[in-house]
Amino acid sequence: MARENTYSRAERSLSSKVIESDRLLLRPFEEKDVEAFWLMRSDPRVMEFIPLELATDREAIYQEFKKALAAGERFKFFNAVEWKNAPKDKEGYMIGWVLFRPTEDGRHVEIGYWFLPEAWGQGLATEAAKAMITGHSDTLGVATEDIYAEAFIGNDASRNVLEKVGLEVRGQGVLNGKPAWLMYWKQSVS
Repeated sequence: MARENTYSRAERSLSSKVIESDRLLLRPFEEKDVEAFWLMRSDPRVMEFIPLELATDREAIYQEFKKALAAGERFKFFNAVEWKNAPKDKEGYMIGWVLFRPTEDGRHVEIGYWFLPEAWGQGLATEAAKAMITGHSDTLGVATEDIYAEAFIGNDASRNVLEKVGLEVRGQGVLNGKPAWLMYWKQSVS
């Protein structure tokens, strides 16, 4: 584990480069992503294991997103995920997002993601998380052993994704009042 503040949020951010994987593009958030953001925040299936209230006010979410995007701080560790070879009507449309951000104490860098249900079950979260780690570890100066994630107990799909990415459960904790798996980078990944 890194020393406290090894990965300071104040001193780091993701680069603005676009990352490509086999099927996906990862890029900084843009204002056009607000509709997909709203769809995720207001979908009970997406929000089931997210410690935020289900969004019900579309205009409030639109304003929140646009304000946070303009301020630059909240989303500086997020990348939108879109199809690399999307049909013309879906070009540039966000189907999910991935974050790669320092924990508050600066000892680890957390990987996380949300996807629209239409993108579930296709290996996209795994592909996007791997691309995010590969594409931004150098930007943030991250040692793989300092990569970390949390998944609520019962969210087996997310745990499976994180295990495929290269993390393993090393304990349990409480996240927003609910039991969660604490996951860290495996010592060796095949």
